[in-house]
Amino acid sequence: MKLNENTLKSLVYDLVKQDQVILEAPQKPKYDRVIDMLRDADYGSVALMSGQYPMGKASDLSIKTLKQFNAKMKADLEEKISKLGLQFERIGGSFGPNIEQSVLIWDPSQKGQTTEKEHMLFLEKIEDLNRQFTQWGFVGGKRITAGADGNADYEFTMYKIDYESEYDRGFRQDPDSKTTSIVLGDEDLQDRDSGFSFIPKSGAKKGASQIGKKFGIPLYERMYGVHNE
Repeated sequence: MKLNENTLKSLVYDLVKQDQVILEAPQKPKYDRVIDMLRDADYGSVALMSGQYPMGKASDLSIKTLKQFNAKMKADLEEKISKLGLQFERIGGSFGPNIEQSVLIWDPSQKGQTTEKEHMLFLEKIEDLNRQFTQWGFVGGKRITAGADGNADYEFTMYKIDYESEYDRGFRQDPDSKTTSIVLGDEDLQDRDSGFSFIPKSGAKKGASQIGKKFGIPLYERMYGVHNE
């Protein structure tokens, strides 16, 4: 058989009909997947958090010990997220002296709009994770629909864990923060040395060398100088 363009097309078509070939669209780059999720609000609830650097404080551990500690915290957090039936995307964060590995989390069963009760149940799961890993707080996003065209956004809030509660439960919005639906992209954050999330570079494992494309949610005016409309 002489192979030419028409012959190859015919062979591929025949194989697809016989279920011998599965054609898949190329997967989006991680940066595009994360930005699309944060800006288009596919799920009812999302959250961003880390299991590293308890209470957001710099560590006095040796470099080797800190690396081992952070690796264990990352693995433990991801395991616990999966056991809760939640899904996540690995991201990173640069805040003050700490460059950490963190996660964007969502509930796959909350596709589209969600009720206030369902959203709160999701946030309570994130609170439990924060308490287990002694984290200061987390970013929570609730899907909102605005406008005649029905476009969906997240309303993001910075939540602070209430460690002073006598019931060992509870979290509240950080009073120094504000809610926002704005998501800044890499093009907006080129001049920033800290105060942003990022996509980790493949194979890079040390400090600033792992920082890929940046993104950020302007929950603090003093950090980004961005004002909500």
